[in-house]
Amino acid sequence: MKITKTRTIPVEKPHPESAVEWWFYHGFFEGEKIEKRFFMVSFFRHYPPNSNNDSLPAFSLIYSILNPETGKNHTRSQIDETSRKRYIEFLKERSNLEIDRDFYDIQIREMETHGPARPVLLKEVSADVSGHSPDVSWEEFSLRQKSDCFEISIPLLDDEKNCTLYLRPQTGLFEFCATEGADLPEVDMMYRCYPKLDVTGLAGSEKITGKAWMDHQWGNTGLFISSDDQHQDKVMGWDWFGINLDNGSDIIVSSLRYAKTNEAIHSKAVLLQNDSGPVFLSEIQSKPLSFWECPRTRVNYPVRWKIDIAELDLSLTYEATVNNQEIPLSGIARTIWEGIGNVSGSMAGRKITGMARAEFYGYGFIFNFQDYMNKLADRVNKRLEEFLPRVISENHISGYVGTPHWKNEPKAYTDLISKPLWDMIMRRGKRWRPIFGIWMLEALGKSSANFELGICLSELIHTGSLIIDDIQDQSELRRGQPSLHLKYGVDVAINAGNTLYFLPFVELMHQKHMTADQKLRIYQIMNDTHLKAHFGQTLDIYWSKNMTSDNLSVWLKDDIESKILQMYDYKTAAGPKGIAEVAAVLAESDEEIKKAAVDFARAFAVGFQLADDVLNFSSSDKWSKVCGEDISGGKLTYVIAKAIKKLEPEKSNRLKEILCNEQTRREKAVLAEAIDLVRASGALEETKKEAKNMSSEAWIKFAELIPNSEPKILLNILQMKMIGLPFDV
Repeated sequence: MKITKTRTIPVEKPHPESAVEWWFYHGFFEGEKIEKRFFMVSFFRHYPPNSNNDSLPAFSLIYSILNPETGKNHTRSQIDETSRKRYIEFLKERSNLEIDRDFYDIQIREMETHGPARPVLLKEVSADVSGHSPDVSWEEFSLRQKSDCFEISIPLLDDEKNCTLYLRPQTGLFEFCATEGADLPEVDMMYRCYPKLDVTGLAGSEKITGKAWMDHQWGNTGLFISSDDQHQDKVMGWDWFGINLDNGSDIIVSSLRYAKTNEAIHSKAVLLQNDSGPVFLSEIQSKPLSFWECPRTRVNYPVRWKIDIAELDLSLTYEATVNNQEIPLSGIARTIWEGIGNVSGSMAGRKITGMARAEFYGYGFIFNFQDYMNKLADRVNKRLEEFLPRVISENHISGYVGTPHWKNEPKAYTDLISKPLWDMIMRRGKRWRPIFGIWMLEALGKSSANFELGICLSELIHTGSLIIDDIQDQSELRRGQPSLHLKYGVDVAINAGNTLYFLPFVELMHQKHMTADQKLRIYQIMNDTHLKAHFGQTLDIYWSKNMTSDNLSVWLKDDIESKILQMYDYKTAAGPKGIAEVAAVLAESDEEIKKAAVDFARAFAVGFQLADDVLNFSSSDKWSKVCGEDISGGKLTYVIAKAIKKLEPEKSNRLKEILCNEQTRREKAVLAEAIDLVRASGALEETKKEAKNMSSEAWIKFAELIPNSEPKILLNILQMKMIGLPFDV
């Protein structure tokens, strides 16, 4: 249906009978003293107004202001209290959604306790959507319709000016069913569109002019969720383009897909012709040509596309003006990409260009947390390789130790430092320490962008400690392969391991985004971390080196569990505690928050070590360690000490006898006997529970002090996943 353009435009009245509705405006403006800015506004009224007998409508708002010259995209995302409550109700009803379960559950809990995840804001709104034209006031934002235009007020976000924009249609109104032809009975969306509007108004006191696009949509769907034959709730995503071509043609191209698999559901194009109404086109192909990963959310967006429409003999390439046009969303979707770009190509054999607005939704869902962690681990590896490449050049050596007085031999450093390091790294460790540090810093409210490399270098320190630890423990395997001292020699392993302790200090000294005081404090933290880790290792060696029946009897009488926990605090938790303290220094956190962060890091790391002690008695091929290695190595771990105390006297004495006999504890049959004794003691289950309780209690205290944010949610999941690793016999 098409409505001819008149001086008085039809009212975009609300549709309160629909489950979701939004008004969307996207365009640009500029003035004599104001450079061109692109803006996007989407105001939503969503979920049925009679949900759970609650008659209040729920509202949310996203908007952005992009300066294409600087590339800075200033965004705002906010919801009201009713929206928060409705979203919690909605998630609780969708227990079968294909999202990572822990991520899903923690989203609900955090939103209930602390509100939406920062930077999404919780704001009260004044909005009238009762049946006539919308009248919305939401702090600096307002939306109204006048007889001949739409009036929008938004802050510029990058300065103190407020903009008032008047958008007047230059075409007729197009109305059609957005989901026509789609085999999705649960998704029914109506669409009204003005593809061309003139923009006038004021930015502060400066006159501005520009162009815009307007959509108004409503229908009977909430978050675009579909159930399959197995009753699995599948989330959908979409890619949308609103295109203004320089020949006067206006085209909408959209495709709906399952977000997890990217399986196409329905694609269409609509040619908006002012003299004949909308023309539906079905012979379309659209595919992404290149992607951009947001450094904040690590979401990968397609920002360059190839679009072909056979019925129009049209072939276009879309390219984003600026890659970073992501906007945060509240809830499991996490983000949306809303941005401006240019198109170029050919139509009916002639070259053509134009401007296009694009919307990419559904790329931010976390379906499997481990997959997400693996992606971040790859990013950590990339940062490590930037600092310590696989092949070390003369320039790299000068960067580490300064200009040579005579002459260097780069091959030596490649063969004896870089090669062993990358051998260990490519055995695919968990990388949870640098990931923990990045999320901790961001949870404390500081962007990690300028500090990511330094945080990632904590993995070098950890790797160095593993190399040295394997030598001291005479370990044969590390991550399923021969330990480095067996593969490269003890001399090479000691030198490489120790070198890795010191290299991160180079990055600290060259850091450009820290004050001198911050550098000094972090230097002290790093030194303290190294010292504590070696004190912990001293205890570990002491117990193993002096493992005799008499000594063990004395140790067991003297609250050995507390001493082992203290050893873990020094050895295992020193690194994470140091990372948390560094994050607090960079974020300029107060003492209360810093203490809570360090206490959580301690509980998390010690809990992780306890869980690792438990997994040492698993024979599952999921784990790269040798089952019972702690027994064969004569180690006094928390789980072993607890097993000795829990077993009845005869079995307890037998376990002690095996542990203290260096020769027999390595025999296959005897080791198997000891493993069975530990498993039968109940110590594994009890230790696992203690690890979870310890970490959870510290998390609760920490979580109470900081607002909800996605990094905070991810930290919580990391803690749960790392300590909750399943034990498989």
